[in-house]
Amino acid sequence: MDILSKPEEQSVDSDYQADKVWLLSVQRKLYQWSLGNPEGQYRDLWNWATDPHNLRIAWRTVATNKGKRTSGIDGKTVGSIQRELGEVKFLEGLRRELRSGRYTPSPSKRRLIPKSGKPGEFRPLGIPTVKDRVVQCAIKQIMEPLFEARFWHVSYGFRPGRSCHGALEHIRMTMRSMAKAKDGKRHAMPYRWVIEGDIKGCFDNRSPSSDGSGAKACRRPEAQSDDHAVSEGRGIVGGPISSHRGRYSSRWYHFSAACQYRAQRD
Repeated sequence: MDILSKPEEQSVDSDYQADKVWLLSVQRKLYQWSLGNPEGQYRDLWNWATDPHNLRIAWRTVATNKGKRTSGIDGKTVGSIQRELGEVKFLEGLRRELRSGRYTPSPSKRRLIPKSGKPGEFRPLGIPTVKDRVVQCAIKQIMEPLFEARFWHVSYGFRPGRSCHGALEHIRMTMRSMAKAKDGKRHAMPYRWVIEGDIKGCFDNRSPSSDGSGAKACRRPEAQSDDHAVSEGRGIVGGPISSHRGRYSSRWYHFSAACQYRAQRD
């Protein structure tokens, strides 16, 4: 049985590798493009965002995520979609919806999770449907290199290959004295202060319109809690793209306009 399944597994793996090669090639082009045209409007992005290669990688990312067993308000998980419809038919249908402009995101399922170190305080977590997660991931894969080309080198939050550990190491190296004393040791520090700051309730206090976001793929005006849908006056964290909103908002408008422009043309 294992011997018979090997060719199929190798085929699936090779297809995934081919998709990865395609995406890396596109991301390199977009990175160089953004670097050379920081204020440019990228009118060809809709084709790349809805390309089968991109959607397959987005599906693979969602399907291998630890939240794959968690459903949105439609009750569907990655496993149930694979059993009832299959990956190929699911992605083909999703691509038709996106290309025709019929795609509409569903409300998020809201869950309150306790804030670490803050007893009695909770953070609203929005759980999108699997379909919405795939769309968000597909858009993020195309958006990310555009913004990565323009971020400061000292930015470490929610960036690929970066983490708080890298930020701490950067601080440690920056605070080291550049000159040695007569005893061969470093005594004088170039900085006297390290200031830690945070935007209190960042998503609570950001107006949805401040993102410049006209694309429906990332807008979830309602969140469903228990048996009813409620309008959200505060921001909800959840989904592949939500943690990047604070960094992407200043230039999200260009991608949004490009998506709408392309959808109208098609």
